[in-house]
Amino acid sequence: VDVGNNVENVSMGDRVVIEPVLPCEVRELEQCSFCEKGFYHLCSKQDLGALSPGQFIGGCKDTGGGWGEYVLAHKSRIFKIPDSMSFKEALMIEPLACAIHCIFKKLPKSEDNCVVIGGGTIGLLCILALKSYSDCKIIASAKYPFQSEVAREVGADEVYLVKKDRHIKKIGKQLGCRIFSPLMDDAYPLGGGADIVIDSVGNSSSIMNSLRVLKEQGTMILIGLPAKEMVDWTPLVLKEGKIIASHIYSLEDFNGKKQRTFQMAIDLIASSNFNIAKLVTHEFPLNKYKEALETASNKGKYQSIKTAFVLD
Repeated sequence: VDVGNNVENVSMGDRVVIEPVLPCEVRELEQCSFCEKGFYHLCSKQDLGALSPGQFIGGCKDTGGGWGEYVLAHKSRIFKIPDSMSFKEALMIEPLACAIHCIFKKLPKSEDNCVVIGGGTIGLLCILALKSYSDCKIIASAKYPFQSEVAREVGADEVYLVKKDRHIKKIGKQLGCRIFSPLMDDAYPLGGGADIVIDSVGNSSSIMNSLRVLKEQGTMILIGLPAKEMVDWTPLVLKEGKIIASHIYSLEDFNGKKQRTFQMAIDLIASSNFNIAKLVTHEFPLNKYKEALETASNKGKYQSIKTAFVLD
């Protein structure tokens, strides 16, 4: 391990976490229009400059990644963590930053109803972020009972298990909707719904469910990465709804100033009453990567939330 000659913000022995993005500053380039505005997560020069193409450490052949013994990081991407913070807690900074950025795309007001679709790592962290930065009502859906339990722990007011369209009916009734049940389709709540829906899954089923529970002129935030899914967008049009995409993190407008999302995540973990390390359910050495990937890919079988590698 070593520190570069021109690095003054960190020293040998410091406990740190890396923000893994590789924008213009890291590539030694004049800032693009997005980096100039602070939206460095949308950098338009990710294939140029001093580094090989890649948006992230781990996705660029010059830097190494978190699965290796060593990794190369720019001084602007390094954050110190408190001595009181365990490395297991620090592991959750990056996904929590994703969740914080997501909710700040449209921060709910106290009178808003917010539905979070999905009980995986990102869905649970979105609930935690909502509970920490807003007084809105939080309703969540989860695929497995163990996810449902944790969703309540992190701050969901109501949690419904996914079972065909029954959870959509229950969420709709909770939001004061009338339930229309077509013969050839799933339930469709009418006359209300959620002001904000966060889809942390991103498949065709979750997107359709998000649109169904969305209120007229409501906002759906898509943070789950969708594959090539077939989606009926009719409910979005009929409700004049909005879809906002949320991609990783950069700067947020908070307390009257712009703050880096990563630092907000560090501060939230340090101050939260919830032990975020609890979300790291499984740990493996690198030589057991097959078991780790199997565990991470089969959440229901292993009751896994966050699966991590431990380096000796």
